[in-house]
Amino acid sequence: MENLHLLYSATARCRCGAGLAYDETNIGKNNAWVCSRVLLGEIEPSQDHDEYPFSMYDIKSECQPSAYGATTRPGGVAKTREQGRIAMLGEPRVKMLERNKELFVYHPPKEGQAERYERIRRAAKDFADTVVINGCPSPELTLAIRAIEEAMMRANQSIAVNE
Repeated sequence: MENLHLLYSATARCRCGAGLAYDETNIGKNNAWVCSRVLLGEIEPSQDHDEYPFSMYDIKSECQPSAYGATTRPGGVAKTREQGRIAMLGEPRVKMLERNKELFVYHPPKEGQAERYERIRRAAKDFADTVVINGCPSPELTLAIRAIEEAMMRANQSIAVNE
């Protein structure tokens, strides 16, 4: 098991000295805080290593704000609350989060892009005008205009984000 999928306790440790942890991606498996060395496969489970069921023990995790960065994680660097949530999402959604970093930031126009944006806007406006002039006022016409608007935005976004 990878260490990044483990959520460690802020201060609680196994009697062997290792931090207590649980696998964020498979909480239903143990439903307990377990010796991190057991979870990592470094040692076999035994009576020498602790396990505390969630239903019986209230152990503070490293992600809780009241832990103030305390952790029993090797290396001593606690996961943030956000990192804890991200680890639980799974690979496809983690990739989406990475993509969001690129999508939801300002992309100042690079050389030549402003003119291309304007050509796309002009073509979209001309098409929208044609649709309004030839269509009948209706909910469908409103949707058609919105679809043209979205197509224009997506076309411009394709330039901004991918170049």
